[in-house]
Amino acid sequence: MVAKGVVRAVGGAAPTTALSASFISTDRCDGSLTEVAKGKVTIAVKGQRKPVTVKAGRAYFVRQRLFTVKKDRRAG
Repeated sequence: MVAKGVVRAVGGAAPTTALSASFISTDRCDGSLTEVAKGKVTIAVKGQRKPVTVKAGRAYFVRQRLFTVKKDRRAG
């Protein structure tokens, strides 16, 4: 994907925000892989306070949490 301006791509494991960048975001069964060719891409990873910034020529893989235990919201 080639982005000019602000673009938000929502993947299975993590949403990606790009500002004038060229990147590929691939959803796989075990997570999301984001490869950046040009510019910078910001990835919001669940469970981390700060978003991850990936620069040109790099890639970042976010592992999807499968089969997590969900807390019962009705119990008080």
